[in-house]
Amino acid sequence: PAIAWVSILVVAWLSDYDDPFGLAIAFLLAHVVLVFAGMLLRMLYPHVEGRDGADSPPGRVMLRYGLPSGLVGVPQVLNLRVDQVVMGWAVARSDLGLYATAVAWSTIVAPVFIGLGQLLVPRLASIIHIDEQRRVVRRALIVTLSAAIAMAVVGVPLTHVALPLLLGDSVRPVVDVGQLLLVAGCISGVQLVLGEIHRGLGRPRVSLIAECIGLCATAVCLAVLLPRYGLTGAAVSSIISYSIVVLALLIPLRRLRGSRQRVLHETGSAVR
Repeated sequence: PAIAWVSILVVAWLSDYDDPFGLAIAFLLAHVVLVFAGMLLRMLYPHVEGRDGADSPPGRVMLRYGLPSGLVGVPQVLNLRVDQVVMGWAVARSDLGLYATAVAWSTIVAPVFIGLGQLLVPRLASIIHIDEQRRVVRRALIVTLSAAIAMAVVGVPLTHVALPLLLGDSVRPVVDVGQLLLVAGCISGVQLVLGEIHRGLGRPRVSLIAECIGLCATAVCLAVLLPRYGLTGAAVSSIISYSIVVLALLIPLRRLRGSRQRVLHETGSAVR
């Protein structure tokens, strides 16, 4: 989807096409094409290497894992976008456009965390022994936190130079907001990896609960900070909300016990 969206924007830019509705329709059609392409590939390659149908868990286990895994995307997306939705009523359209630009800049760190999270799900799901799970989780946390700190240390001062250089002097008023949002993006990356860790451990409900807590925190912070501090208040709200979600995801990791090995084994088979 990301490649499709970038391709649509490049074509629109080269052809001087600037109708937002038309771009949205093109993006929708791209998703439809991708769905049918996925179905076609599934029909052409129905079997997965090493798959053992005899180990498939019962439907209730699949539902216990799959339902919260699917629902977690709702508060997660809302938490990432609700600030811009609320700002549509609270700030001028030009300020909202500048804020959206700063938000887009903050996502520059996302691919690192997305890749790490997607590697961790099958890795953790394939482990039965609790000690090995702890070792992998501990190492993943060290790598994730180190990457987040390093990218924040490098990215915050870089924003002051790179953002105007790439997008012009018109974005200079939101450079400080972009720096705050880059920090928020690094925290959000840690949040994403932690959510994938819980999914790999067979506990997607933990991620769902944490994201719902974060969404509530975002609503409260926006109500307090946005009217008083504007764009900066919205950026600080994101930092606070994402930090709360990270804490809500970190605390349950201290409760990895051997008594959960059976559930993890069943759900691991479901993920594989």
